Amino acid sequence: MPSRKVKLITSSEVLDQLRQFIESCNLQPGERLPSERTLAQQFRVGRPPVQEAVKAMRTLLLTVRLNLIAQADAGRESDRRKGNPSARISFPQRR
Repeated sequence: MPSRKVKLITSSEVLDQLRQFIESCNLQPGERLPSERTLAQQFRVGRPPVQEAVKAMRTLLLTVRLNLIAQADAGRESDRRKGNPSARISFPQRR
């Protein structure tokens, strides 16, 4: 009986597919992704790689948000040093 080679798809490959999916669907901030089951079926993988990819995506987005907040805070601090009284530090509201 001939053996059939099965290509294992890694979570990083699923992450790339997930990025492409988000871009192709023009998902906007706040819009929900399809369920893990639906994504797994669409990408033809099991749920664990999808779960890992979604977790990685959340980590990447959190890192981007924190970097943007740090940059904004640095700009406000610079304005405050220049004597701009309207420069205040504010934090995004939790939802």
